[in-house]
Amino acid sequence: MKKLIFLFAFLGLLISQTASAQVFSEKGKFIATAGLKLGFYKNDITLYAFGSDSTGTDTTGAFYYPISLEYCITNRISAGITYRAGRYFEDDDQSNNKVGAFDMHATFHFMKKERNDLYARFQIGFGNLNIKNIDDIASSEGNWSFGSAGLSIGYQHTFGEHVGFYLNLGRANYNLTQKDLYFNGERVDTADIKWDMKLRGTEFSFGLLGRF
Repeated sequence: MKKLIFLFAFLGLLISQTASAQVFSEKGKFIATAGLKLGFYKNDITLYAFGSDSTGTDTTGAFYYPISLEYCITNRISAGITYRAGRYFEDDDQSNNKVGAFDMHATFHFMKKERNDLYARFQIGFGNLNIKNIDDIASSEGNWSFGSAGLSIGYQHTFGEHVGFYLNLGRANYNLTQKDLYFNGERVDTADIKWDMKLRGTEFSFGLLGRF
C-alpha cells in the first residue's frame, strides 16, 4: 500500500509539471495496448492425497505478454478486455509450463490532462495453467483452471494524438483448481490426488499504447 501511495504522489507531481489544463475529450475512442506484465506472489497450497489433507506456502512468480483493447464510454470511464499469455514459475523451478488468461476491466480516469492520464482499475478474469515435468525417471503433467481479481493504479502518457506508453501497479488474487493430473502418461484420479493453489501478490506492467 505504501508503494501505491508513493506512486500516486510521484505521478501527481509529474502531471502538475508537464500537463496543460486541457482535459482529453476521449469519449467514443479506443485505446489498444501491448506490453509486459510481471507478477510476484505468495502461494497457499492445499494438497489432498489418498484421504489426507496438507497445506503449505511457497513463493511464485509469473510473466505475461498482455494485449488489450479498451473503449472510452465517457471522458472518465472506460472498459476493456485483455488477453495475456506467459509463464508461471516457482523457486528452483525446472518445469515447462504456460499460462493463458482473459481479463475484463473497468477503469476510472480521475486525473486526465492533455497528455497525461492517472487512473484506477478493477479487473476480473479467468484462465488456464499447464505445468509439465519430465526427467530421466518419470514425467508428470497438470492442468489448472483459475479465476482472478485485482485492483491497480496506472499512468498513461501520449506523445501526440495516437501513440504513448503506460505503467501499471496493483494487487491481484488467483484461485487455481486442479482439473487433471497425469503421471507417466496415465491420468491420476482426482479422488486420490488433488492440488489446489491460491496466489496473492503484486503485479507490475508497462508497454506501448495506441489511441484511435
